[in-house]
Amino acid sequence: MDQGSVVTGYFVTVFVDRATLEHDCGSSLAELDHHFGDDVLLEIAEHTKFAGRAVSLTSEVLGPHIALPKALRWKAAAASLAKQLMAESTCVYGQYHNRWLADRVLNG
Repeated sequence: MDQGSVVTGYFVTVFVDRATLEHDCGSSLAELDHHFGDDVLLEIAEHTKFAGRAVSLTSEVLGPHIALPKALRWKAAAASLAKQLMAESTCVYGQYHNRWLADRVLNG
């Protein structure tokens, strides 16, 4: 891309709680991957802090909004993971930061 180019798309990754995602969608992660795999890369997040409970959802964005398929009910799962991580945090101020993020995700 040269200096005069305009960015028209990018990738976004959202981390969500696997159990909440599977429950809200009524499908296993393998089934969700089969159904949404052409539009979303679903991967189990390997960071030790996630303790095997998190899934990353990566999708291409071509406009001003996160373009994850509506049928992939990810917002409550993202808020659930943020809430869990903040409950485990030793940072005094951490609870406030991710509550705002969760509110933004749920109301966005």
